[in-house]
Amino acid sequence: GRKMQVQALVVAIACIYGVQQLCVYLDLSPGLTMGLQIGAALILPRFAAKALATTIAGKKAPLLDNLKYVQGEPIKVEPGRVNVIEFWATWCPPCTKSIPHLNDLYQRFKDKGVGFVGVSGENEDVIKPFLAKTPAFSYPCATDPGSKTIKEFGVSGIPASFVIGKDGIVFWQGHPTQGLDEAIEKALAGETAQPANKTE
Repeated sequence: GRKMQVQALVVAIACIYGVQQLCVYLDLSPGLTMGLQIGAALILPRFAAKALATTIAGKKAPLLDNLKYVQGEPIKVEPGRVNVIEFWATWCPPCTKSIPHLNDLYQRFKDKGVGFVGVSGENEDVIKPFLAKTPAFSYPCATDPGSKTIKEFGVSGIPASFVIGKDGIVFWQGHPTQGLDEAIEKALAGETAQPANKTE
């Protein structure tokens, strides 16, 4: 996501500066110094992004008591029920591109006891007009005043999907088009939490 990329870039720049200072301290040649800096510039952003990524898969799911629904019925978080929480925003192209796929999953699993909700930190007056012109977005949608739920789930980039298993534990997290279907099937089958597929 954009925010995590910016954070990773800041960390990487700080590290590259540190490499430069170290080279000066060690009195290395300009050519070697430049080579080390280029290497750091290529490698460090990826490591920084991974270090900044947050995963809560395998932990008890945060409460969803801060959500204000603007479409559909509130999902029921209770034992024996699987729920899908999708964090998104109207200004995020990858999020809007994922909507048809999420809607297909909603239609496919809603009669099997799987709850869906799309959660945005935007205001209701921004979301409602978007929903009105996006018929593919038929699953429940809610705002998150103050971004309380977003922070509790540790979301650092969107789109980000979370599957809450029948035991109330976060079963899976990741990009909605990269393994969500399989994760829902496994959660419905009663499997326990697996390692997270972190949002890049």
